[in-house]
Amino acid sequence: MKFLTLIVVTLILWFGVFSYGSAATEDTSVPIKLENPLKADNIAELIQGILKFLVAAGAPVATLMIIIGAYQMLFAGGSPEKFETGKKTILYTVIGYVIILLALGLASVIKDILGVSGGP
Repeated sequence: MKFLTLIVVTLILWFGVFSYGSAATEDTSVPIKLENPLKADNIAELIQGILKFLVAAGAPVATLMIIIGAYQMLFAGGSPEKFETGKKTILYTVIGYVIILLALGLASVIKDILGVSGGP
């Protein structure tokens, strides 16, 4: 039984190889065109697009994290450690979003210095 299974699997694989070979030799005459999914022609545009995405995605995340930090402070229940955790959450959220905004501004300044056309 094992021998018969081995022969059947071998034949299926053997004929499969020939079908791929014959398909590869056929001329389909359909031009293949690959589109650029990034919509960026150079590295500067790619970095600018990533930074724009971070600013757009970072605003709701920062808002949510500030609300979470406020809830941590509100429901600390007199515990100084939990209150401090809420303060740190808000502080680190603000610092993180400011870093994202500064990165966008720094990229714009570098583009201006290098003379690359196109704005943020």
